[in-house]
Amino acid sequence: MGSEDFSLPAPAGVPYDYWYVTTTPAEVWEAASGEGLLERLGSVPGNHSPLFAPDLSVLVPGVQTLVSAAMSRLGRGGS
Repeated sequence: MGSEDFSLPAPAGVPYDYWYVTTTPAEVWEAASGEGLLERLGSVPGNHSPLFAPDLSVLVPGVQTLVSAAMSRLGRGGS
């Protein structure tokens, strides 16, 4: 879902960035059923599922990436 939990991300003309950091463990993705990408995505538990079990190793690099992007957008450089 492109909007996730937001029905109106931003008014027209207002800059808006939406980031999605995947946290599906490789073994879960490899075991996912389906022929194509969308079918496989549909068979992997998402963040609103009680079966959701993220790969925690992506949290630190994901947060670093998001903070760097925010700092860049705000004109504060970043690294």
